[in-house]
Order: sequence, then C-alpha cells, then structure tokens
Amino acid sequence: MLYNSSFLRCLIGSQLKPAGSAAAAAIWLRQPRQCCSLSSAAAAATAGPATAEIRYPDGKLRRLSCAWLRFNCRCADCHNAATRQRVISPATALAAGKSPPRLSQLPDSSGVRLDWSDGHVTEFAYSQLESLLSPDGGGSGRGRSLWTRSAGHPLEGTSAIRPVPLSELESAPSGLRTVLRNLWSCGVATVTGVEATEAATEAAVRQVAPVMPSLFGGMWTFTADGSRQDTAYGSDAIGVHNDTTYLHNGAGLQVFHVLEPAPVGGDTCLADGFQAAETLRQENAAHFHLLASAPVFHQYQEFEAGQPTHHTRCLDTVLKLDPESGGSLYQIRFNPYDLDSLAAVPQAEVAAYLAAYAHLSEILNRPESQVWLSLRPGTVILIDNWRLLHGRSGFSGRRVVSGCYVSRDDWTSRARVTGVL
Repeated sequence: MLYNSSFLRCLIGSQLKPAGSAAAAAIWLRQPRQCCSLSSAAAAATAGPATAEIRYPDGKLRRLSCAWLRFNCRCADCHNAATRQRVISPATALAAGKSPPRLSQLPDSSGVRLDWSDGHVTEFAYSQLESLLSPDGGGSGRGRSLWTRSAGHPLEGTSAIRPVPLSELESAPSGLRTVLRNLWSCGVATVTGVEATEAATEAAVRQVAPVMPSLFGGMWTFTADGSRQDTAYGSDAIGVHNDTTYLHNGAGLQVFHVLEPAPVGGDTCLADGFQAAETLRQENAAHFHLLASAPVFHQYQEFEAGQPTHHTRCLDTVLKLDPESGGSLYQIRFNPYDLDSLAAVPQAEVAAYLAAYAHLSEILNRPESQVWLSLRPGTVILIDNWRLLHGRSGFSGRRVVSGCYVSRDDWTSRARVTGVL
C-alpha cells in the first residue's frame, strides 16, 4: 500500500499524548492516497480534502472530513451555545479543512484535540462526535411498530395502546409522553374523558401541541350539510386517504372527536400506510420505486358563486423516503380524491404509474390492512397524518364531528423536548 509524502509527514508528526491505557484511541490524519498506477492528471482529479481517522477506545473507527470537524467546532468563536446557532461560516470551515490539524488526545482520554494551522483549537469528546454524527431527523424508522388488523392492532388486544385520561394529560408529564409515544410508535393516540364540545376538544389538543390553521379554520365542527366542497361534508362512504396532500407541508396530525354519532353507520377506518408501503415493496419493488420517485400533483379547489376562493396545489411523490436513513419511509401522501391529472408523469409512464398506484390502493383496501372503530363522545383520537390513512363508512341521520390539524413540526418538537424522540 503506497502513501504520498504528505501523508507520511502527517502520520509521523501527529504524536498522541499518553492515555495511561492500552485501550487508548489511535488517532491519525490521512491525506487522499495516490496510487502509483494513476497518471498525474488522474491523481489530481481524484485528490480531495484531508480526512481524519479516529479510533475510539472500544475499537470503533471513524473517518471524518477535516472540513466537517472544523465546521462542527463547538467553541464560543464557532458556535453560540445559548442559541445553538452556528457562527463559523461554511467557507471558513472549508478553507481550514484543507490544512491538516495536529491531533492529540484529551488529558482524560475522553476525546480528541485538534490544533489547526491558523492557531484555532477544537476539542471533541467521543460521545459528542457520535451525537453530531447521529442527528435526530425525526423521520427514520426507529421505534416504529407497523401493524395490521391481526398483527399489532393498536386499539385492541395485547398490543393495544393505553388511552390517556384527560386528567393525566393535564396534570402529569407521563400523560403527554404516552400520547406522543403512541403517535410515534403506532401512529395513533386517544385521550378519554373529554367533554363533547369543540372548546373542550381544542383544550385537550393544546395539551399536546398548538392547533394548525388551515383553509377550514383552526378548530372545525361539521355535519353532512355540504357547507364546504369536500367529501367530509357529506354522508357518503369515504375510502382511506391522507388529508392535505395538496399542501407542501401537509398536516402532521388529524384530530377527530365525534360529538354526536350517527344513528346508522359513520364508523371510522384506519390503515397503516407504512405497513402497506412495505407490503408493496415486497410484492413489487418496481411499483414501490415508481411511487417513491415520480412526483404527481394533488390539488384542492373551492368556489363561491362560481368564483374560486381557494386553490392549493402541491407536486410531490406519494411515498417519501427519509434521506437520513437511506430507505425508511418518511411520509405517505395517498389521496385518490385530490390526485390531479398526472400531468407531471411522462405519457410513456402513465400506465405503469397507474398500475403502481392501483396496487398500493388494493393493499390499503384489503380487510387485513384496515381496522374499524366506532368513535364515541368523550374520546379524542389523534392520527399521524404522515403515516396513517383514515376513512369512514356511509351513514344516515345526524352526525357531528369536531377536530383540527396539528403541524408535523409542532408535535415532533414536543416529542423531542419530552424525550420521546
């Protein structure tokens, strides 16, 4: 194995302070290798910024960009600890990272010190490096429990989530954590003992996170009176779907409180979109890839006296993958009611796209994929709208439902603050 002279000088010149232990971390700096079989032009083309290889006391090896190390320096000149905002600029970090620093262990062997050529000093504990390398993206599959009607049913049997009494949600930190943990793990949570009014419903929701304003208002209470040009304002059955697919940042939570159940029908259906997508991936990987890569438009329009009053439109994929985890599902945006004309799909791919969409729809509508429940006054149900789909059976008679949306950022922020994420 051949190394260039810069690497050898760096390797020999980086002396570690004694750690007092045979398990001390071995730290060295490495410049890009230059293979003797490459021409000078090819070698210049493959050259890149310096990297540091840090071996932890437990043997774990990290190969890190020197520019990244400088960019993430947490000293007062580079980072504001009070606001947690960065002070150092990307350009400064890039320039500093081109000159390899001198590395040494911290006196207590808990981390590494970097002395840069411009006189700057950076210190990292090994645990701090791991934290910086493993940020919480809020979207990966960690802690998720996918479910079907017979496996992991979140509302029945031994796997059922614990309903949280409103009194506990209002008075004990455990109540909020349980709601947020249920939402993250299963996509659904319930709060019981809530008075059957819009005001009481709102008060319960605000114990979890703020209400999200939307074109329907903040809180809403509706019946099948056709007052809005939306299928929810009728009495027909509605297939499972996600709400607000026509928004770029769709609602994070969908909240329902049935204040007056219908005499006949009006039951609620839930389906785990993440489980359905994984089933799709297993049954036809090409269909999964197409729905995760080809963006389509969803839109919603309202008119008054023949004139448009609302028109929202969003271009995005039906399945969204988490860039941090490199493959875990991050969001599902399935709504055949609001799906637009497929104008963004090349004509040669329309048939294939519709086949993929129909396949996912068929999976979502399998009896095994759906759970049905009869919501009653007093129970508020919160649904992760980025994961679960909801629908309802047709009904007759009067049915009154109150609810709202909660933004994804707001409820996941509470989950992080409370230690759930």
